[in-house]
Amino acid sequence: MKAVEAKAVASLLVAFVSLLSLLTLAPRAHGEESAPPPATAPASPVTTTASGDGGLLPTTGGTPDDYVIKIEDSLTIDGNQHSKYLDPRRLYIVGKDGSIKLVFLKRQMVAGLTKRQLEEKLEQLYDPDYFKNLVITVEVRMQSYEVMGEVKMPGTRELTGGTTVLKAVVRAGGFSDYANEGKVVVLRADGSRHIVDCTAILKGRVPDTFVVQAGDVIWVPRTGFMGI
Repeated sequence: MKAVEAKAVASLLVAFVSLLSLLTLAPRAHGEESAPPPATAPASPVTTTASGDGGLLPTTGGTPDDYVIKIEDSLTIDGNQHSKYLDPRRLYIVGKDGSIKLVFLKRQMVAGLTKRQLEEKLEQLYDPDYFKNLVITVEVRMQSYEVMGEVKMPGTRELTGGTTVLKAVVRAGGFSDYANEGKVVVLRADGSRHIVDCTAILKGRVPDTFVVQAGDVIWVPRTGFMGI
């Protein structure tokens, strides 16, 4: 009788241990089966800007060698292995006098030259002892302007015909809550500086006639800024 009871107890213990094992493993297996694969974060878009002779833009290729460079053209100049100084992302606006300013060189007349002629000219101007094996590639970019300061989407945009300062601000998402709308500053590639009263334009006191030019930097200051 005692043997039967011992056997029964042993069977109960085995069943109890098996039940515990199932209860322990079941949640883990369920978690392994239902857990979603780890999400991969999307790559952040890179945003670059241009501002006269000092800003940055993405580059593309394709300007024909015989393209004749014009006033207000936007150029990039790639110095090959010397891109530390001749960065292919840097934008150069051909000024009203037909020139651009390059690092280590005085202003150079470029309007009227073909793309290939400018490449050859610059390769000859740079010191061959320092710029060893220099190969220059010139590309013509879109005509553009930049909006910065107190706007919702600052950055560089392609210039289209009839773009006024107010329209440029609208394309940049409009004024921020802290913008000084009455003293919008326009800096031109020729070095001139203009103040546009967008408040007066919005209230209909003056017409919206100040047209943006290639290379303009439009800066919307913060209300209360005293440096204008």
